[in-house]
Amino acid sequence: MRYINLPMNVRGYPPEDLAPRFLDLVNNPENWPVYVYCHGGRHRTGVMTAIYRMAIEGWDVQRAYAEMRRYGFYKRWGHGPLKAYVFDYHRGLQEAAAQSNRQD
Repeated sequence: MRYINLPMNVRGYPPEDLAPRFLDLVNNPENWPVYVYCHGGRHRTGVMTAIYRMAIEGWDVQRAYAEMRRYGFYKRWGHGPLKAYVFDYHRGLQEAAAQSNRQD
């Protein structure tokens, strides 16, 4: 197993390039299998798993967020920016899809 660190503040809004960097890593067969882990296993892991679910598996944000919650994600104590990032990311996916449809 190879360790790859993607720094992420547990109580801050993630950097804009985090999702594309993460998706590049997990979609590269050279990195398989992939194990996503953070200290608590519910906030940063939940965000990155939600990004994958929405971008790769086509989940909507409500389903991805519900899974985050099932595994212990909560927004109190400063974790609200992580939830905002997930919802913003989904909105970006929808906007990109709408733009692509307009160009077709």
